[in-house]
Amino acid sequence: MARITDNAANRNNRFDVVAEMNRIFPGLRPFRGKPDRDRWPDIPCRKAWIAYSDPPEWRQYDLVVKTSSSCFQLCFPPTVGFQVLMGLQMLHRLRRTPGVAVWPFQGSPSALVVLAEIETGLVDSAVNILRDLILDAVQVARLLMTLSGLPKAELVAWMATLPESAQEGAWVLGTGQDKRRAELAQGDLPTYIIVVATRWIAKCVAH
Repeated sequence: MARITDNAANRNNRFDVVAEMNRIFPGLRPFRGKPDRDRWPDIPCRKAWIAYSDPPEWRQYDLVVKTSSSCFQLCFPPTVGFQVLMGLQMLHRLRRTPGVAVWPFQGSPSALVVLAEIETGLVDSAVNILRDLILDAVQVARLLMTLSGLPKAELVAWMATLPESAQEGAWVLGTGQDKRRAELAQGDLPTYIIVVATRWIAKCVAH
């Protein structure tokens, strides 16, 4: 993922890198979906005839929570494939910073900063759309409130309770803790959390 480059104009070489990755696999390649049928011949337009086995199409986490999109799907909604790839290239940069660990792949007892995957949909049961706020902002705010209200010992326990497959396919923090998540996500949203969440969403949209 270090080969994916992007700039301030939001231009990147992601399709070129994915085409190169796909050439590693025999037959019909796993990464699929592109905006131009005639470009990047090593990237299939659609899923038809792709036989996923090694690698599998879905992570163990995807199967547990029944996600709607595979990490191999690059275009056409619902899709997360390129979000994953662009996120990984940033993660590659951040993990080289002293004192930073990436959960669950690296041990983090002495890390000053631990980077973990989160999923805003995990707090949907506590989400009520507020006037003048968009859904994503409310989800982010609820999730921030949930995690900030979690005692340290309990957070460590959440991070330690993982299936073996998480070491290869990653995991989302808070998965399987439905009752506790719902409890922590209830209540009035503090103003500062709403502001932080709204600004974060606005920044993501702008970029």
